[in-house]
Order: sequence, then structure tokens, then C-alpha cells
Amino acid sequence: MIEQILSTFKFKEEAEINPETGWKIFRETGNRFQFEYPSIYTRDLTSDTFKAKTDTINILIVGVSNKLFGDYSYTALGGTTYSFDVETNQWDTPGFTKVNASIEAYKIGFVDAGCVGDIVVIPHPTYSYVVEVHNLWCQNIATEGQIPPAVQELSTEDFLKTFTFL
Repeated sequence: MIEQILSTFKFKEEAEINPETGWKIFRETGNRFQFEYPSIYTRDLTSDTFKAKTDTINILIVGVSNKLFGDYSYTALGGTTYSFDVETNQWDTPGFTKVNASIEAYKIGFVDAGCVGDIVVIPHPTYSYVVEVHNLWCQNIATEGQIPPAVQELSTEDFLKTFTFL
């Protein structure tokens, strides 16, 4: 009886693996996109956060804004707000740059409290919603009050090579 009850539970999500790269595949079926990430990352099932723990803490946070790209804005830690003007095809405030990728994507770098990273904005091709990705890496161990440089396990460019809308 206990085995029968336990067989209905889902304790851990098993990610599909790309046999060519060995990377895990995340597929978001509601908004229809997918990407791959290194197998050292684990996914927090409650928040769509992906973490890799080595000597460095690497975190990939994925969110979706259901606003049209023309209505979307991003507010940085310092309070600066960035909006994209779909008429001029430019950001209203300098900072975001177009990433050389097979899909339309924009990124801005940041440094904060021992962490460095990129905020990546990927509009759906119809501009009907926006995928926002925070790719950050932080040093796990501080020595003598200094934080050594962090190791980036997943570059934004490598992430974007695997990102596709379905």
C-alpha cells in the first residue's frame, strides 16, 4: 500500500539530456521556449532558478513578463529604468546592447556585492511577451576580506545559442 502511494509522488524532476552536449534541457511549455544548461546546475522546481555550486555560485533565474515588448521595462538595482521603443528599435536609456545571437536578445552587465552577471531580455518574435534571464556568478568563499574573481560556468552567449522559441 505504501509503495502504491509513493509511486504517485514526484520527488525530483528528471531533466531531458542533450546526448551531443550532455547539457540538461529546460522546456517551458506554457510560453513555449526551451534552453540548455550545464549538468552541474540543479533546478529549483518552485522558482525556475537554476544553480551550480562549485567554488563559485552560479545562478540562472528565468522569468516571463506577459507584457508586450513595447510595454516592458526593466528597473536595475540603482533604480534606472530601461524601456524598449519598438518604433525606433532602441532602448530609451543607454546600457542594454544587442547580443549577436540567432534570436533577438539584449543584455546589460552588472556588478553587485561580489557578484557579476548579465540581465538578458529576449522578446518573443511577435513581441507578445518577454523572457528575462538573470545570469550571475558569485564567489562562494571570501579570503581575508577579499572576494576572488568568480568563475562563470555558463556564458550568456552559450546560453543564447541553445535558447529557442517552440
